[in-house]
Amino acid sequence: MALLTLTALPGEAQQELFDLWLQTSDVLLLREDARPLMWQPNPTRAQGCIRQTDAEALGGQRHPDWTLISDQQWATLVADQHPQLTW
Repeated sequence: MALLTLTALPGEAQQELFDLWLQTSDVLLLREDARPLMWQPNPTRAQGCIRQTDAEALGGQRHPDWTLISDQQWATLVADQHPQLTW
């Protein structure tokens, strides 16, 4: 299981790469400038998540494809997932 932390909105080339690389057992975490993706369906087959504090900072409403995680769950996710990639 891999963790991809997405920090910016992906372009077409990045999306094609994610389609090839990400599996259903992987996790896609939205951070920084990628957080507005929470209003849209998850564009990958990976499990999508966003920190609850990040979602609340943007009004709290999100598409149901994105799971809210606590800061503790985020720390555990980062500690347990390998490989990790920040994009």
